[in-house]
Amino acid sequence: MANRFKGRGMSRDHRHQREWLATTLRSIGDGVIATDREGRVTFMNPVAESLTGWSESDGTGRSLAEVFSIVRTATREPIDGLAERVLREGSIVVFPEPSLLLARDGTERPVDDSAAPIRGENGEIIGVVVVFRDVTARAVAEAERDQFVARESAALREAEAARLAKDKYLATMAHDLRTPLNAILGWSNLMRTRNLDGPKAARALEVIQHNAQAQLQLINDLLDTSRMAVGKLAIEIHAVDLSRVIEDAADALRPASDAKGLRLDLDLQSADRPVAGNTSRLRQVFWNLLSNAIRFTPEGGRVQVALRYTRSDALISIADTGQGIRADFKPHLFERFSQDERTTTLEPQGLGLGLAIVSEIVKLHGGTVSVESPGAGQGATFKLTLPLAAEMHRGESRVGDVRARNEVGCAGP
Repeated sequence: MANRFKGRGMSRDHRHQREWLATTLRSIGDGVIATDREGRVTFMNPVAESLTGWSESDGTGRSLAEVFSIVRTATREPIDGLAERVLREGSIVVFPEPSLLLARDGTERPVDDSAAPIRGENGEIIGVVVVFRDVTARAVAEAERDQFVARESAALREAEAARLAKDKYLATMAHDLRTPLNAILGWSNLMRTRNLDGPKAARALEVIQHNAQAQLQLINDLLDTSRMAVGKLAIEIHAVDLSRVIEDAADALRPASDAKGLRLDLDLQSADRPVAGNTSRLRQVFWNLLSNAIRFTPEGGRVQVALRYTRSDALISIADTGQGIRADFKPHLFERFSQDERTTTLEPQGLGLGLAIVSEIVKLHGGTVSVESPGAGQGATFKLTLPLAAEMHRGESRVGDVRARNEVGCAGP
């Protein structure tokens, strides 16, 4: 570079100063490229050579745009005319955000860059100097920071959603516990303070018993949910007449279906082929599924239960003509406390525990449960498979946690 800066009549001190400057520019950690007043490269330091992929000998005499090829990071729009702009405006140009340097070998790296005019002894512009640095590490750090901020924001949103869900759950639970209790207290107070005749007394006892059973069911669901959370929902396995269990659940819920004018049809294949299960837990499964079908089916609708057998399994379907299930809610249907906020039914939503308990109990039996629905307003069909007793050792007991269920091969998918 000293020779390129050397001119006739240049003093020894002046030449020494130019040589010192060239040595300094070659030693600094930033890339430096200098051009003449035509925008052609006249100097490149080693850092510039490394970053651009151009050697000083190859780059000398070429246009700055060819050697120092940069694009905007966000749009990849070429940044052309850098030297021309500096020469025209006579001022420093600093890009507000990192540019993307396209090296000769195709390598891309983010760089911070600025360009400034080179002025002669009389103040005239004799060229352009570009100073730039590789900011890959900084870009990576900023990207990681942005990802961290995004994760933190997502976590805060999830925490807030969980808090709101908890508040709603507690409010719903308090309401659901209080509602049957109010009925029990009200009718028991009437029985205590008034001389009710035979029919009214019988009605009072009926209401008290019904609400006590409803509250007991809710408390049992809460206890089952707690046991599920720690893998301690226990069952005793024995041979179960599945058709009898389904009929019992249907008989218990037929008054509710009759009150809404629903058709509750049972199509149960007759076969002396018991399943391997627990009677009370399976009754809980079918009571929950039928109760939901009746609850979410409008007046005049239909609920159908079918039971068929294969060589190794019992296949059950419970289909209704109710409000159906939205596609985006189906993946959450069997989660605890999940409720479709956009449901159109006027029926109370409850705590959202029933289907989660159904899923867990069916898995404990080594079976499967799934749901099909064309969409909102088009009904739903729940399908279950349960292994027959012949597939297991008769009389075998399965009590305990999830690990024990896995060991005996009874865990669901």
